[in-house]
Amino acid sequence: CNLTDNDDQRGFWTAWDRYGVMLWAVGWVMEAVADEQRFLFNSVPSAQRPSPFISEGLWSLSRHPNYCGEFLNWLGIWMVCCPVLGRSGTYTTLILSPLFTLILLTKITGIPQSELRDDKRFGRLPAYLQYKYVTSPFFPLPPRLYARLESDVRKYLLFESFQPKVRRVKRTLMSNSLASSPNK
Repeated sequence: CNLTDNDDQRGFWTAWDRYGVMLWAVGWVMEAVADEQRFLFNSVPSAQRPSPFISEGLWSLSRHPNYCGEFLNWLGIWMVCCPVLGRSGTYTTLILSPLFTLILLTKITGIPQSELRDDKRFGRLPAYLQYKYVTSPFFPLPPRLYARLESDVRKYLLFESFQPKVRRVKRTLMSNSLASSPNK
């Protein structure tokens, strides 16, 4: 893409290109590692797993790190293409590709379908409810930080759709901690 302008080498391997390649590489590694962690988790028989759902490795920071990696891949590719495509004025149109991927993964096919499936399988487990409450759905964040964020930040910036059930989660977590504490 950046080799199309032979007369003007100022557009070759700019800082924007380097950031785009780094973002693509981070996304590629994140997606590959998340997929490998899920494969290894699923290869262990259910009875020998420490938990019925995956919540270790990248999955402890994000409920869907593979989808986040996919989005970062497309965003990085868009960034690398921007210097050349910007000369023709089409780069603003092409931002639709990573945005379409983001919307597809967070609102239509990726996260909603996975969350629905997981909610049906694990929705009554207190450990799953706690995991879901403290773990970011898309972008990897430390659970302690994510648990402290306001519900509007979670919903509008971090693609959380779990908010309507927060009261039920807090009640479940509280009742389980009270039931397990020796001083009732």
